[in-house]
Amino acid sequence: MRACLLAIFNPTLVGIKMKIKNMLLSTMVFSIMAAPLSVPALAEEKLSPSVELVTRLYREFAWETVIDEPLNSAPGFADQPAPVLAKYLDKELVSLLIADRLCASKGEVCNLDFLPLWEAQDIGATDLKIQATVDPKIVVVHFRYGNKQTELRFKMSQTADGLRIHDIQYKKGPSLRQILERKP
Repeated sequence: MRACLLAIFNPTLVGIKMKIKNMLLSTMVFSIMAAPLSVPALAEEKLSPSVELVTRLYREFAWETVIDEPLNSAPGFADQPAPVLAKYLDKELVSLLIADRLCASKGEVCNLDFLPLWEAQDIGATDLKIQATVDPKIVVVHFRYGNKQTELRFKMSQTADGLRIHDIQYKKGPSLRQILERKP
């Protein structure tokens, strides 16, 4: 016990203990101050350009699946004017959508008989998730209709105007481009 008391009151040992205590305290203070700096760095992580494009598309047109009245008479995505479509789609896909719309305006049975962003006529989607894939030019969108899980694969192309959607592959059946390229 006497040795312990001598060690505690030994000025050399007390000095070393104080230095260690100060170093630990400095490390803790630095860690606490640095921690908030790393959190915003993670939050500022940017979306890939492909995911950003599809996210903007769904932000602008998600109302198609959630609002019935009074917007049910507003033009949905497929009925938008060419300049609006061109913000998201490549020129060929814009042309195909407009050609199909022109066909339908003549009262003919045409190719597109559903909402292309939702792969459905009667919509009520929930739990929408937009995800990047290993391929930077493919974005996967998942959502549900009741108990049914749906997946769409957006294929991108680089155009003179920037990155645009080249096609939408549906889980079952042909892609949007394949549907629109059929002869009515």
